Amino acid sequence: MAMAGLFILSLGGSVLLLALAPAGVQGSRIIGGKAVAPHSRPFIASIQMDGQHVCGGFLVWPKWVMTAAHCPIPRHNPLVRVVLGAHRLEDPERSQQVFSVVESIAHPRYNPSSVDNDIRLLKLNESATLNKYVKRIRLPQPDVDLKPGTVCYVLGWGDTSNYGDRPSELMETGTTIIKRSLCRTLWRGKVSSNMMCGASRNATLQGVCAGDSGGPLIFKGKVYGIVSFSGQRCGDRRHPDIYTKISNYIDWTKTKTKTKTKTKTKTKTKTKTKTKTKTKTKTKTKTKTKTKTKTKTKTKTKTKTDPPAHRASRSWAGFYPPLITLITDGS
Repeated sequence: MAMAGLFILSLGGSVLLLALAPAGVQGSRIIGGKAVAPHSRPFIASIQMDGQHVCGGFLVWPKWVMTAAHCPIPRHNPLVRVVLGAHRLEDPERSQQVFSVVESIAHPRYNPSSVDNDIRLLKLNESATLNKYVKRIRLPQPDVDLKPGTVCYVLGWGDTSNYGDRPSELMETGTTIIKRSLCRTLWRGKVSSNMMCGASRNATLQGVCAGDSGGPLIFKGKVYGIVSFSGQRCGDRRHPDIYTKISNYIDWTKTKTKTKTKTKTKTKTKTKTKTKTKTKTKTKTKTKTKTKTKTKTKTKTKTKTDPPAHRASRSWAGFYPPLITLITDGS
């Protein structure tokens, strides 16, 4: 079996290690697919280097994007950006939100040779604004496996043929989950329990290749897999597409993103306490005013009973109240 190799992409003078894939794979592509309705997949992300799409990804929390570990996305690099809310990457769509990357966390047990544990989290420089163009996608429950025969879909902006044809819009294709034991045989043992396999139901070339890497494998509104690697001939079911099994990494994902959640909760509590204090002060002022008004009434009554000679000597200073101003093992 061909060993995995590194592909190098030159973008505007910068060199990028684009993807790990079996030797001979060229470019990135959705094969045998079709264009999706514009903005119907609002969780999809385009990870770009120097303005060029290099890997896919998907929004799992407002400030976090999940992708493949073999996409070597550096942090604090002005050439790297993550684009959400896109359909046509070449068009300056108003729906698009663009971010830089402040943290790039590959799984600590990621193995470039076997491509095992191929998962990465990207922390954006600020939270995405969730709307009809940008939404997060739900993660599966821990250790859930899709049964063989389950039909899923996968999407990306990669090439649409083995000859380097590029799409003008986001593309999608179907894929069917196959038994892990069969997949291991076809890949000569290169498939671990952290991987899932998908292939075309028939002889039609249908599937993904290296640069669709990091994109989502979707079933019933949840993301179950991350595009990892595929065969030398894209979409050929004799070498099924391989996806990282996300359900094996739920605890790791929560651990890496929990700091953000804690900070947010703390801030909310502080704000509530401040509001309560303000309300108390207002109540106190109101009570004081009422007391003074009562005194005024009492005095007026008393004045009426005083002899006429004493009325002129009464002082009324201080009697005017103040004004009160708010996310089946097939082996």
